[in-house]
Amino acid sequence: MSDCFTDSTVGVGQGERQPIKQVVALPQQKSVPLPQLDSKLPDNGVKNLLNALTSPAPQRYTKLTSSDQQIVDLAKLVTAKDAIVEQQRAELKATENDLASTSAKLKDRETELTQERARIEAQNHELEILRALAKEQTYLCSQVQTLTKENQSLSKDLVDKDKQIEHENEIKENLEKALRVMKDEKAALENEVHSLRGQLELSAHRLSELELLAAAVGVDDGQAVKTYAQLQNDFASSNSQLEELAVVKANLDKDLSESQSKIEELNQLSASLAAENSALSQKSSELESKCASIERHLTTLEQKWTTKITERTDHLTTEKQALEEEVNDLRSRQSELTALTDRLASEALRASERAKQTELEKDELKKQLEAVDNVWQEKLAAEKNYCKEETDYLRSDLSESQKRVAELTTLIDRFATDARNHERLVIDML
Repeated sequence: MSDCFTDSTVGVGQGERQPIKQVVALPQQKSVPLPQLDSKLPDNGVKNLLNALTSPAPQRYTKLTSSDQQIVDLAKLVTAKDAIVEQQRAELKATENDLASTSAKLKDRETELTQERARIEAQNHELEILRALAKEQTYLCSQVQTLTKENQSLSKDLVDKDKQIEHENEIKENLEKALRVMKDEKAALENEVHSLRGQLELSAHRLSELELLAAAVGVDDGQAVKTYAQLQNDFASSNSQLEELAVVKANLDKDLSESQSKIEELNQLSASLAAENSALSQKSSELESKCASIERHLTTLEQKWTTKITERTDHLTTEKQALEEEVNDLRSRQSELTALTDRLASEALRASERAKQTELEKDELKKQLEAVDNVWQEKLAAEKNYCKEETDYLRSDLSESQKRVAELTTLIDRFATDARNHERLVIDML
């Protein structure tokens, strides 16, 4: 600091003034470098503080010395640093609050997502039930188709049985016709055999009579022998014809018995086929009624479940689309919140680092301020001593001046008294 000069004047006598000059040498103050602040501070308030610190000093500081200005600037910097630290603490607290709010929102979203997942699982379970019902309906439809095929097969078998019965009836009628023909032929053969037997007996009787007659008469004529031989031949021929007729009769009897046995078998087969046909007809009618009932039931179930499945499928599709959109929205929001959390964490880390740096700068400023304060205290002590000496001098000068003022007052009073006396004399003289 430059030397400080103090001028004072004291009146001496009447209107006399003498200058009083005293020189006090103050210690030289070293210039303290101002700390460089981070120009990348994020807040507008900090920028305003920086602008306030870097702005020109107000008019009232224009008469301050450089050391005083440095002390004022350091005080401003300390105040600004404290404000920055408090602001960064507030930002950290707000960031922590944002993180807590974000975590709570994430937990709420996770809870909602869990509920939606449980809801989707319940709907999937319901969909599985509907699928099982659809499978059961498909199984019932396959059973109906099987029963229908079986009914068709039974109907076909029934038609085949009817055709077989008709064929057997035709065979039976043909056999009965053949049997009647054979019976007629048998009767004709029996009549012919009976006639031939009568003729044979008659011929044998005549032959025996002729033999007796020939023996009695003694016929040895060739013509007679020839006639006898012819009769023998006729008799043999009649016997052979009779034997052939007997064989034919036996064959006819055999064929007749076989035909009767076949007719009996055909009758039994026809009876069994008729019974089986009636049973098949009854079973077919039962199956048809059962199939009709099942088809009606299946038609009702199919319409009912088709409506329900369609409605439920549409509802589930709509809900699934809504849930997918909501899940995508939640995922996007979760990614945004995660990015925001990361950004807030990085900002909190940077703010913490800036706070630490600010604390270090604050400590450095405190140290510099203490050093400046020590120098300033020394300067103040020197100025105090100077002021004390000057005050003592001024007090002594003041006391001397007061004495001079008292003398001047006495002199003025004397002059006033003389003036009044002189005025009285003038008045008396007039």
